Amino acid sequence: MPLSRGAAAPFRFGEFVALAAAMMSTQAIAIDAMLPAFPTIVRVLGVANENHGQWIVTAYMAGLGVGQLFWGLMSDRFGRRPVLLVFRRCSPGASCTAWLPPASP
Repeated sequence: MPLSRGAAAPFRFGEFVALAAAMMSTQAIAIDAMLPAFPTIVRVLGVANENHGQWIVTAYMAGLGVGQLFWGLMSDRFGRRPVLLVFRRCSPGASCTAWLPPASP
């Protein structure tokens, strides 16, 4: 049975597992990439107690949770594709903005 023009091909189980594993592993890689930078981050931010630098991981995880709540609700309301297209348009600008150095005092 040929697929209609608007229908997407179904995922096979192996493809789904590989995609889900790849998406979940990006979060672990992001946290692991931050770990060596903790001493530098703590020094640059001027944190008095070095152990308080661990709050970086907490803030990262909280940001992920809030992002999932927001984008999840948007994709439930408008569908996955429109939300993904909006994100693809906003992501380069947000990345460039985050890359810019802050103004010097």
